[in-house]
Amino acid sequence: MENDSVPDIGLQQIDAILAYLPIFEQEDYKFGQWVEKRGQVPYFSESQDVIEFHLALYREKFIFEFDWMKWGEELERYKSKPDMLEDADLRIVRQILTAHSRADRFVEGHFGGELKSGYIIAVLRRLQAIRDDMISDA
Repeated sequence: MENDSVPDIGLQQIDAILAYLPIFEQEDYKFGQWVEKRGQVPYFSESQDVIEFHLALYREKFIFEFDWMKWGEELERYKSKPDMLEDADLRIVRQILTAHSRADRFVEGHFGGELKSGYIIAVLRRLQAIRDDMISDA
């Protein structure tokens, strides 16, 4: 069941998330690495910054309850058509971050892969633009 009661967030929470953008934009930043040990299933070991970013998404209430699996087709449209991201509002940005964060629980290394591909960085840049609009509208 979808929860239409989305916790509000303000500039302080947005800023806490945007603090990671310059870190992730660094050239050759390592988001983590695959670890393969004999006798174990390979796993993705996220960098400390990515771990902290993931925690911050929850702490700052960016992650919220909704049927993200049912929203998968829409999520793919946002990823495959980058122009759509330019019109995404704060709720859509949060849905995208929620979906990718939750997908990481089912697909090892998913979140790190989305960061490395530049997609989550593009979402954070959209969040920056939304923040800038909030300031100019105030």
